[in-house]
Amino acid sequence: MPRFTLVRAIALASAVAGACTAIHADTAVKAVGIHLGSHHFPARDFNNFNPGAYVRWSNGITAGAYYNSERRTSVYAGYTYDWGPVAVTVGAITGYKNDKEMPMVVPSIRLGVIGQTTFSLAYVPRTGRNSAHAVHLMGEF
Repeated sequence: MPRFTLVRAIALASAVAGACTAIHADTAVKAVGIHLGSHHFPARDFNNFNPGAYVRWSNGITAGAYYNSERRTSVYAGYTYDWGPVAVTVGAITGYKNDKEMPMVVPSIRLGVIGQTTFSLAYVPRTGRNSAHAVHLMGEF
């Protein structure tokens, strides 16, 4: 299996973003974000360094990629419902459990702004017996 690189995550996110932009050419990019890291509980042997990138359009479509807790590349796409400081992204994700696509429901809350970067904390619910809950930090431009 090829090793993950930040360049690969950005390339995957860009490819997904390009496809979504072609479909919704009249929709503006609302935000470009970076995935930073997570804390898993129970901790076990999960990877907490999760670099990646995502794009969110003004119509709510969201797509991205990152290095996941199983040390593999995940790609996702979905829709983000945004209510001020609180948001929920609903969609599908790959890269976990033998590369099967899985449903994704991830609530998040904006923590604050430093300079031109808005930081958010997401909650990723446990999806099975051998998985873990996680809190995940993101920065958005």
